[in-house]
Amino acid sequence: MSEVLRESYRIRAQSTIDKLSSDFNNGMNTGIISSTGEYIVSELTRSSIVNELDYMDIPLGELFKQKASGNPGFDIFTVNKNEQILFGEAKYVANVNAYNNAMKQINRFIEEKRDLSDIIDLEHFNIGNAIRNASNGNRGFIAGFSSTSISDAILEQHIKNNAEYKALPKDKEIICVAVDVR
Repeated sequence: MSEVLRESYRIRAQSTIDKLSSDFNNGMNTGIISSTGEYIVSELTRSSIVNELDYMDIPLGELFKQKASGNPGFDIFTVNKNEQILFGEAKYVANVNAYNNAMKQINRFIEEKRDLSDIIDLEHFNIGNAIRNASNGNRGFIAGFSSTSISDAILEQHIKNNAEYKALPKDKEIICVAVDVR
């Protein structure tokens, strides 16, 4: 990415960074957990995939998309070893395993072709082959979600039995990341 583009993205990111900083520094307001919980789940999901799977490190969409908060489309983006973009959605719900919410939104975004509409935001990350693959339907998805203290085995079984999970494309890489935010 050129220095000009890097600076442009830095400027775009600053409004989101300022909003998050304000939210986190105002710890007296208990409503902040719900407004920032999704950012926390998004970042922990993104960073775990980058660090554990060695997938491409692309910042959260909230940091480079146009709006400071509430951007339409996917939250998380990465590229795997097969040059496939993985489009991710993160959901936070206090005291709940929010996998259904994340997968429901992914299914809706697939139907609305938000993955394809998000490609324009990724074109400057030097991932031309991955963009071509995604435009041809060769992509994957990530569901990041808040989780309770349920055992991994029970959580996995609940996800496998979930209608929204079953509706996800079976021929695509699907990564589920549970984030215990207690």
